[in-house]
Amino acid sequence: MITIKEIAKEARVSIATVSRVLNGTGGYSQETFDRVNKIADAHHYLKNAAAHTLVSASSKIIGILIPSVSTSFSGDIINGIEDAAYAAGYDVILAHTGIGGDERRLLENINMMRNRQVEGLVIVSNQFTETALTLIQRLRLNTTLISTSTRNNSLPAFVIDDVAAMHAVTSYLLSIDHQHIAIIGADPDDHVTGAPRIKGYRDAMMDAGMVPSIAWVQRGDFSYESGYTGFKRLYSGEHDITAVCCVSDEAALGVIAAAHEFGLFVPDDLSVTGFDGTRLSEMVRPRLTTVRQPFYRMGKAGATALLQHITSGESINGETFPFEIEIRESTKPLDTQRRGE
Repeated sequence: MITIKEIAKEARVSIATVSRVLNGTGGYSQETFDRVNKIADAHHYLKNAAAHTLVSASSKIIGILIPSVSTSFSGDIINGIEDAAYAAGYDVILAHTGIGGDERRLLENINMMRNRQVEGLVIVSNQFTETALTLIQRLRLNTTLISTSTRNNSLPAFVIDDVAAMHAVTSYLLSIDHQHIAIIGADPDDHVTGAPRIKGYRDAMMDAGMVPSIAWVQRGDFSYESGYTGFKRLYSGEHDITAVCCVSDEAALGVIAAAHEFGLFVPDDLSVTGFDGTRLSEMVRPRLTTVRQPFYRMGKAGATALLQHITSGESINGETFPFEIEIRESTKPLDTQRRGE
């Protein structure tokens, strides 16, 4: 097997540069990245001799990588993964990859998981770069994705159709005669969930002959804080909003809190929808109309498929799960709302 020193000599770079490229830690040009990877691929290079022996070793461990987020959606996913692992006689290691797509931390955690001899990896709700995907492929890590996907669908993903889900909940608000509808809490640069949910909202509005104002799209990070600040920004400049689609249940709670500070009550003055169907949606008053995702089933299915592949070589096929619109007390028809009274 070729060594890092031999790769460095053939690529005409330092050993340190080769190490940075293979570990995905940055500090090199795209040309250097491509040249080193081409040589490593040609010689079927694995990160180190220990990694080579791990290909046939059995640690009975799988890893979970999940962002450090302030929202509560991840609990049921993790429970599903852990139950599948326990049933198969496997342990799990969990690590957080940071907030907002921290690529360096994601790469470091992928390497950490490999060094901890995990036999497979479940990655939850992380945005992917080509560097991260290349690292997973180089380390030959069996991997499934939950509530996320790669741009080219090169890794099996267990997801819902975010475009269709947001289209459905926006269409519901339109069906009860709301027209001035905002969306709050999504990052349009997030190709995993942010951009698809914004697209679903826009498509539903356009299908109904509505052209949403730019101000009606308030970006955020799915958190309570982004719902709270998003509605404050929106309402300070726009006073004709009658309904808000939120991209998470926690963002919806933030909207409700901010609305209350303006003297608005949900749903008498403002209809609000959540997204995810977490326990929070049932605990808050009024209870949230929301999009329910089957998080436990998604986590268990993704982990089960991964473990079957590890133990029997069975191919992994991703799955798109159905969602449900749960209509509760946080929404009401426009003609029953108070209009600025």
